[in-house]
Amino acid sequence: MSQLVLSSNLTMCPHNVIMRLLQDCFLFLPFLLFQLVAFSSFSSSFFIFYSSASLIFSFLFSPSLLYIFFPFFTHFFHSSLISLFLHSLIHSTQHPLHTLFHFFSSSHHRHTYK
Repeated sequence: MSQLVLSSNLTMCPHNVIMRLLQDCFLFLPFLLFQLVAFSSFSSSFFIFYSSASLIFSFLFSPSLLYIFFPFFTHFFHSSLISLFLHSLIHSTQHPLHTLFHFFSSSHHRHTYK
């Protein structure tokens, strides 16, 4: 079975590869729309939701594009966290060090207050 898959991969012509990439790029468009909405939003929770949804969407529906652009995706994921942190710093009414502590403590565990 593995030899069959290997031989089919070896005989794949460039036309099929290009068609697969075009198909993945078409599936990649909603990911870009998610990013535009996320970066233009003012709410941190909204930003987290759309960033997570777009990342999950790209993993589920565009795996071959993800393999090619994997450094871009990891860079986007880290830049999303940095942007979220800067957003919380800018819109915080408290001391920036308190915001820094709250950001990193909330990312490790959640507290429920009654």
